[in-house]
Amino acid sequence: MQTLIMVGQFILSLSILIFIHELGHFLAAKMFKTRVDKFYLFFDFMFPLSNVLNFALFKKKIGDTEYGLGWFPLGGYVSIAGMIDETTDKEALSKEPEPWEYRSKKNWQKMIIIMGGIIFNIIFAFLIFFSLLKFSKKEYVTAESLKNGGMTFTEPAKKFGFQDGDYIVNVNGNEVERIDDLIHSSVLFGGYYTVLRKDSLGNSQTLKLDMPKDFFKTLRFGPLFFPKYHYIKVEKVASGINQSVIHRDDIILNINDKPIDNFEILFTTLDSLRNQNVKMQVKRNEKIMDLSIKVDTAGKVGFIPGFIPHYDKYALKPYDVFASIKFGFYDCWKTFYIQVLSFKKMGSGEMDIKENVGGPIKMAQMFGYDWNWLRFWSLTALISMGLAFMNALPIPALDGGHAIVILFEMITGKKVSDKVLSILQTIGTVMVLALMIYVFYLDGSSLMKK
Repeated sequence: MQTLIMVGQFILSLSILIFIHELGHFLAAKMFKTRVDKFYLFFDFMFPLSNVLNFALFKKKIGDTEYGLGWFPLGGYVSIAGMIDETTDKEALSKEPEPWEYRSKKNWQKMIIIMGGIIFNIIFAFLIFFSLLKFSKKEYVTAESLKNGGMTFTEPAKKFGFQDGDYIVNVNGNEVERIDDLIHSSVLFGGYYTVLRKDSLGNSQTLKLDMPKDFFKTLRFGPLFFPKYHYIKVEKVASGINQSVIHRDDIILNINDKPIDNFEILFTTLDSLRNQNVKMQVKRNEKIMDLSIKVDTAGKVGFIPGFIPHYDKYALKPYDVFASIKFGFYDCWKTFYIQVLSFKKMGSGEMDIKENVGGPIKMAQMFGYDWNWLRFWSLTALISMGLAFMNALPIPALDGGHAIVILFEMITGKKVSDKVLSILQTIGTVMVLALMIYVFYLDGSSLMKK
C-alpha cells in the first residue's frame, strides 16, 4: 500500500506537469492561429517510435484537435501542424505551407510557441511557491532574530570552523532575511560565511569562514546548523528496520520518556541506547503516537533529522502578498540556478553524475510512503522547474534545440531546410532516448545497492 501511495503521488505530479507544459505550447499555437492536430497526456505510441503500438486509453476530437490520454506515461505531446517532431507527417511537409501551419509563422511567433511549455512550467512553479508561502507557511523566522542565543552546529559544520553560539551575519556577502535561506545558493559550490562570535567575556569578533567547493555534499546528511531553540523532525527516512515505523515529517517529542529538545540531546540519548529497542513518542499530523524502534550499534535509527524553530523564541514576519511574491520568485530562481550550476559542475567533472542524476524511481521515492499535500506541492514545484530546465537544454528534439534553430534563422536570415530539421530531430530523439536509458540504469543500480 505504501508503495502505491508513493507511485500514485509521482504519477499525479507528473501528469499535472506534463499537462501544464503541453498547455503552454497549445495556447501559444492557438494565439497565432496555428492548427493543433493532437493534444495528448502521455504518449499514444511507443516513444520515440510513432508507428508502434498506436492506441489511446481515451480520445475525443473537438474542432481540429484530438484530445486524448495515451498509454505510455513518460511524457506527452501536442502535434502542431507543420512542425517537425516525432509525430511529423513527412508527406504533408512536401506541400507548400498553409497559413494555419507552424511553418508559415514568423520566427518570433515560432519562438513563443516553442517556449510556451517552459514558460508555463516556470509560471506554475512560481504559483505553487507563492501559494505555499501565503496559505500554508504564512510566516517565517527572521535570520536577524537568531542573535537570541546564536546557533547550534553539527560536527560536520564545526569542521568548517563554526562554533556553537555563532550568529551568521551574511553568506558570500549577501544579507539573509529568512532562516530558510541560510543555506544560500551562492555558497553551495564554495564561498564563505561571515559570523559574529562572542568569547567567554562577552567580547564580539567578526570572522570569515571559507567553505570548500564540495560544500553541497555535506548537506545530504541533514542540516549543518539550526537555531539554539528547536524541535527535531524527520527530514528523510532511510531504508532499514525502522523504515515502516518512522514517517517523514514526524516531530520527535521524547525517547523512553526523556524529552528531546534539541539535536545534542537526540544524539547523546541515542548513543546511550545503542543496540536496544526503545519507545519513541512523535507528533504526526497533529496526533501523538508511541513508536517502538530499534537503535543500531552505531546509535542510529534510520532517519535524517531536520528542525522546527521554537517560534515563541524568535521574531516572525508574515508572508503577506508582497513577501510571498518576492520569496516565491526567489525560490523559483534559486531552484533554476542550482540546476544550471549543477549541470555545469557535472559537465566539468566536479560533481559525480551517478550521485546527482536520478530517474523516475528516485523521483518517486522523494514523495515518501505517506500522502502529504504540502510535500506533494513542494516537490511538484521543484520538478516543474526541473522540467523547464531540461526542456531548455540546446538538444535537438527538445524545446531548447528548436529555439536554437529559430535563433539561427533570425540572425542569419537563412531558413534551415526541412531535411536538416528532420535529421536534427532524429539525432535529438536518439540523444533523449539514450539519456532515458541511462537514468533508468542509474535508478536500477541504486536499487541493487540497497
